[in-house]
Amino acid sequence: MKAFNISAAIGCIGTFLFLMVMPTQHLGEEVNGHQWPVSFAKHKAILYKEIKEPAILFVGGSNLLFGLNTKTLSEELQQPAFNFGLGASIGLELLLDLSSEVIKPGDTVVLAIENELLSTDVSFLKSRVI
Repeated sequence: MKAFNISAAIGCIGTFLFLMVMPTQHLGEEVNGHQWPVSFAKHKAILYKEIKEPAILFVGGSNLLFGLNTKTLSEELQQPAFNFGLGASIGLELLLDLSSEVIKPGDTVVLAIENELLSTDVSFLKSRVI
């Protein structure tokens, strides 16, 4: 029993130290460079630039990311449709910033935001033109 208690104590201390040290590995690095939605948005922006004609750009969270069939929409509407769905966890302001970087003249933008984004402070929109 004594050996078990010693092993359990060492295991707890080791786990605690592991959990304290692991988050410090990326200290001092740019946070946005390690967030998957931001990297994903950069990848999508490259793909979107390949569309030369005016398109329908769907902007939103994972509701669009996993729930929109742009191939069918493009065929039915006879206009290119592009899914710019990202994770809603990045917040409304960053979602709008990332999507506004890819909008081209003549594009139609459909903003389909999730409930979590509706509770975000949107006061920054008053002085913003997208």
